[in-house]
Amino acid sequence: MSAERYLLKRTLPSGHMSEVWLAQDRESGRDVVVKIMKVHEGDAQRNQKTEERFVREINILQGLHHPQILPLLDSGYRHYKQHNVPFLVSPYIPEGSLANLMNQRPPWQSWSLRQVADVIFQAAGCLWYLHCQNPQIVHEDVKPGNFLYRSVDTPERAVYLYLFDFGISRYKHQSFEMASEVVGTPAFMAPEQIALQVDSASDQYALAVMGCVLLTGKFPIQGVDQQQQHYLQAHLYAPAVPPSSLLPERLQSSEIDAVFLRALEKQPEQRYSSVMAFARALQQAVYAYGEDKTAPDPGPRSHEARFSLALDSSDVQDVRSLDDPLPIKPPRAIAPERPEGLILKPLLLRRLTRMAFDARPKTLTWSPDGSALACVLYGSVYIYWPGSGALSQVVTPNAARASAICWSADSLVLAVAGDRKICFWRVQDTALLPQVLQLTLSMPQGLDWSVRDQLAVWVDTSLWIYHLPASRLQQGRSMTPQHLSTGGCVVIILVPCAGRQMAHS
Repeated sequence: MSAERYLLKRTLPSGHMSEVWLAQDRESGRDVVVKIMKVHEGDAQRNQKTEERFVREINILQGLHHPQILPLLDSGYRHYKQHNVPFLVSPYIPEGSLANLMNQRPPWQSWSLRQVADVIFQAAGCLWYLHCQNPQIVHEDVKPGNFLYRSVDTPERAVYLYLFDFGISRYKHQSFEMASEVVGTPAFMAPEQIALQVDSASDQYALAVMGCVLLTGKFPIQGVDQQQQHYLQAHLYAPAVPPSSLLPERLQSSEIDAVFLRALEKQPEQRYSSVMAFARALQQAVYAYGEDKTAPDPGPRSHEARFSLALDSSDVQDVRSLDDPLPIKPPRAIAPERPEGLILKPLLLRRLTRMAFDARPKTLTWSPDGSALACVLYGSVYIYWPGSGALSQVVTPNAARASAICWSADSLVLAVAGDRKICFWRVQDTALLPQVLQLTLSMPQGLDWSVRDQLAVWVDTSLWIYHLPASRLQQGRSMTPQHLSTGGCVVIILVPCAGRQMAHS
């Protein structure tokens, strides 16, 4: 799309690599945020590395589809301040970042413990989604300034979060992967991140720091002052201070303390097996504690708790390099990464409690005969059989990135859409069928399989109709579907007529 589509209105808080504008989308009339690469005059090498990092952020965002990760609306190049530079467009969330909220209305003074635990659970769901990607994505800059929010103000939920800013995020291709330079926000950086190791456990550590500040208004790892080097040394060597010691009048819970201290362990393998396991443990500890009142009357704000622009900066050094490809070095004093496997217990599933999952469910769908329940989680697909209590995993090549599923009319086959393809799983004998529907466009938003063996696939503003009798599923050759464009706003009604599908608007 043309960059001229966006009318720049006023600047928003920006970073070292970009300038951020509130803009108006001339086509829709809505406010959006336009992030434009910042050019440093006379420093061609730095500009090249900044552009590579900016483009990598765009590439990461193009593959993400999560309701609480700020989506990429548009991207490209535009002429800006006499340079042709990349830009990206995202939705505008007017209430701003969680860091702004912490300065204006401190959560440790106004939120209940359950509301704090809920915010951490929401943030963990976003990060777990990144960690389940293939290759895995490590955000590397988890902090209040990188979560936007929308106020909710219910007893269980204070705000609804949106994760954004993937400017220093990176893919993790190997079990052990090393960076060539320290990048991140010093107050939230895990020891291994300071030691140049790329690890998803670093996001858990940073989230634990953020959660502790939300609870108490103070950092669990405290440097001598706010200088970057002192923060780095503290993360490497200083023991974490539990919430009950930071703000004893707020809470006294050894269980909550234990959850934070485990997530703040110096060695990544000593933390929780996943960021979701940490968030779930915190939620359980808070509910067991039974304290659900807000914090004491507001007092003077501590110096450590104020999130100034300097403290919220993303750079340890002003000049950063793009670290792809990253050199691989042998691990030192860090045990091999343990797989973040999904453990589901049928007994818990019968109660349909969210706490039974290590990952947030995307969708559920019953088989037409009511004998089985298919469940899509972030990173896997499972089928639960209520009659026997059995639980079986769907092992298709795209199951880890599934976006939609549906059953055949006879309840024998499950279609799994994801990773730009649709695979078919025969549930009775847990077999992958030969037929694969390749999709050249983005992830399907929905599937539906009719009793006439017609599989409807909704992709963007189009519907694709495949004729899929049982015999076709045993064939590996490609198929040509019927294409119906919705034009973005036209409702399509499919009426069976002489074995064919006709579109009416």
